[in-house]
Amino acid sequence: MNAEHKQLSEQIEILGKKIESLGDYLKSALTYLDSDPQSSLTKCRIVLEKMLNSLYFHEIGKEPKRVFYK
Repeated sequence: MNAEHKQLSEQIEILGKKIESLGDYLKSALTYLDSDPQSSLTKCRIVLEKMLNSLYFHEIGKEPKRVFYK
């Protein structure tokens, strides 16, 4: 594992302790980073969508019109 992967892994561990469901997706994305970059990006996209949906709900008070992942 190179230095960048190690740093990402450490940051994912910290996030995973705070938000377990997101941490699991990010750990999976890190696992696929070298072997299957497309799958890694897909996992990262899911995390970003979940974060944005949560932020939208928190700020607006309702679910966005189109939610892909819960």
